[in-house]
Amino acid sequence: MAIDFAKLNDPEWKKQWADERREREREFKEKEALRKKTVCFTGHRPNKLGGYDMKNPTMLKLKDKLLEVIEELIIKEEKSRFITGGALGTDHYLAP
Repeated sequence: MAIDFAKLNDPEWKKQWADERREREREFKEKEALRKKTVCFTGHRPNKLGGYDMKNPTMLKLKDKLLEVIEELIIKEEKSRFITGGALGTDHYLAP
């Protein structure tokens, strides 16, 4: 692969390169800001949480604690994006 050193002096190429660099930096900052606002959850399956009855004492306690933790993350940590895998159990209890 040959390197075209002549284009290094081409003002149009320099502008294009600078524009592309600014765009990469903008995308990086945007992704980093989103990452800092993101929380991911996963957890046990229903058989480890007292079964499939949503009103069993273990599930009720888990739900209360999850709500407490989520509220704290929103208020104190300014988190606004929550991700869960969607498996049965804790993942489903966290989904809207």
